[in-house]
Amino acid sequence: MDQAIADVVKEIEEEKALGRISGVSVFRNMLNQPALMSVSSANARPQESGDGFSSFAIDLPRPLLSVKALEMLTCNMPLCTQNIPDTACVFWYYRLSLYSGKYPNANNLFWVRLLPSYYKPEFVRNFENFGYNQTFDGYDDVATQLSLSTSQDLAQVNFIDSDAGPPNYRIQYLPDNEVKITYDSAINKFKFAGNFGVPYDGVTDRELIVIKYDAADTYGDGDIVKDTVYVQGQGFLCYESLAAGNVGNPLPVYPAVSTAFWLRNYNVEGVAPYSNITAYRTGQFAERLDVLYRAVANTFNSQPPSANWSSSPVVTANTQLYQYLATGPLDPEVAFMQADSQRKWDQYALFESGDNVIHKGITYSATRQNLGNEPFYVPNPTDNAYSASVQYEVGDYVFYTSKYYVNVLASVGIAPTGAFTNNANWNFIIYDVARTTYQVGDVVYYLTYQDIPFFRCIKANPPANSLNGDSVRFGENEFWAPTYWATGTSVDDVPYVGLAKISADFDMLDDLNGSIEYPFPIGIPPQPFAQTPKRILNSILGFTWNGKFTPSAFSVLYDQVPVSTSTTVTQLLNRLRPVPLYTDYTLLGTSSADSVILDPTLTANGYGVLVYSSIINVYATIAGAKSLDTQRNTNLIGTMGASAGNLGIAFAASFIDTPLDQYEGDIYSINFEFRDEYGELYPFTNNAVVSMTFRMRYKSDD
Repeated sequence: MDQAIADVVKEIEEEKALGRISGVSVFRNMLNQPALMSVSSANARPQESGDGFSSFAIDLPRPLLSVKALEMLTCNMPLCTQNIPDTACVFWYYRLSLYSGKYPNANNLFWVRLLPSYYKPEFVRNFENFGYNQTFDGYDDVATQLSLSTSQDLAQVNFIDSDAGPPNYRIQYLPDNEVKITYDSAINKFKFAGNFGVPYDGVTDRELIVIKYDAADTYGDGDIVKDTVYVQGQGFLCYESLAAGNVGNPLPVYPAVSTAFWLRNYNVEGVAPYSNITAYRTGQFAERLDVLYRAVANTFNSQPPSANWSSSPVVTANTQLYQYLATGPLDPEVAFMQADSQRKWDQYALFESGDNVIHKGITYSATRQNLGNEPFYVPNPTDNAYSASVQYEVGDYVFYTSKYYVNVLASVGIAPTGAFTNNANWNFIIYDVARTTYQVGDVVYYLTYQDIPFFRCIKANPPANSLNGDSVRFGENEFWAPTYWATGTSVDDVPYVGLAKISADFDMLDDLNGSIEYPFPIGIPPQPFAQTPKRILNSILGFTWNGKFTPSAFSVLYDQVPVSTSTTVTQLLNRLRPVPLYTDYTLLGTSSADSVILDPTLTANGYGVLVYSSIINVYATIAGAKSLDTQRNTNLIGTMGASAGNLGIAFAASFIDTPLDQYEGDIYSINFEFRDEYGELYPFTNNAVVSMTFRMRYKSDD
């Protein structure tokens, strides 16, 4: 064997001395050093079962030896996919409410979606009734599917059909074309429009619907009533009468939306009844004896009608119940609502008594209606009952003989005094007017305010009587924050709001003889999403705002203060529909008396982009760290420009000699990966074949 190798080497040297390059090349190929190499995904290493791929691995039939550099010359791939990525199929918008608040937050962020392209029609009942992601021929095709999407959603329909009582979900979808996304062929752009609420008839001031249902009352066709039952996470639901002379017919039981006599109305809200233990801030609404009131001052235990409340007019002709704001991918609430999230506390959201949330890893239940009151941990008789067998650490709370104590010296088996006094291990946490050494985080029990038993220190060393004063009820005290929340709620009682969780649980179902199983068929991924979205359906359709804003900029809306044209937030508020009231001049399209545009339409800023990606980046392990893209990915071997039409071909050709150094020497296998311009994996179906050609250079070429 050694002699044979020696003979080959001798012959190579002789051929080279004679200048016979062709002969040298033959022997070079024999030594696994081809000048060109062709790679096809059809020869890839077998993968696990699946319908597609975004990467593949090639085991070379013969290793490439002593490689110094390589260069990708060509790459061909079929673009056999849909126009819109499945991770960007959801349109997100805020519906700002005159009642529940005009600050954007997760509670008033809603979605409209196209179902993923891989959902099979045979698995979905009445599939033709839902908007679907597919290969679109143009804007008209997209508009058709969007119209279906705004009419009804698969998860919500299945959720209602489950008829399992009020399960733990809050589906942020409003059906029956509560919003519309349409295509205007005259300007070649998409438009978004929301529903203002109850139409203004030109005579009667528009009001929020507050009339409570009474089985003894007779309702006419079209009358709207509020259910007396509060649904956690949903509110007091409203229903519209479907017949004249409607008396004694019960309302639907949630989650059902209709009976022969009633249909749920999503365009109005049921205002919570007045409560004498709720501290109402200026601008908040309450209902008493079927009359709607609006607080004109911070008020507590001042039952309307009174000087602190206004009842008429509540909502005038140009005041809309709702305003709409289409957001963008950099809005952090979008990322939150796309995941497996459960309802969270938000300083800009209105919560009703009984609402459950998660805040800083702890579950809370609202003890009364509140806005802006941050939950903090307070002890309760069940979870904090004293036990002689528990090892207590400093800061632990206990409930003992109807009193609350905090541990100041770690102990086990040493009980509190059982009186309004302290001992070496336990301090009674009643507020002490003489103490001036309270620290941030200290929790006290305050007997003066029985409706707000616990306060947390938010500024160290408050003076002796700083907890006094009615402003403390509204969270306006600089030293103390009241709690309107109770701890101890089970995490299972906090509603799921994330679309990934909702679609996973309800998009697929099996109805066998009236017995519904969720999710079924198993193994079908739910609505996909990007953990850090860079594009959503909003941007795909041409709504180009990135979604970055400060919620407090909307304070003029909550307080109903007219917007000055000189304010720095004008550009932000111009995105609202209808636009807010301006003070300095009359906008075009309005009357001289009303400087506000009532048109509900928001036209897209740019034109829709119905191309999945303009380029496809190819990464290969043979490239090593000699390449880098702006997403900090190494191993970039080449970039393909994609044709504008789907079912086309992406083709790359090298016109500049830019070989990549390969330091590992020998190549036995190559792993390829494909990503779009946003860094997301680019999908191919298994019937697609990707072919590439490489030029190789070797150390012996030096």
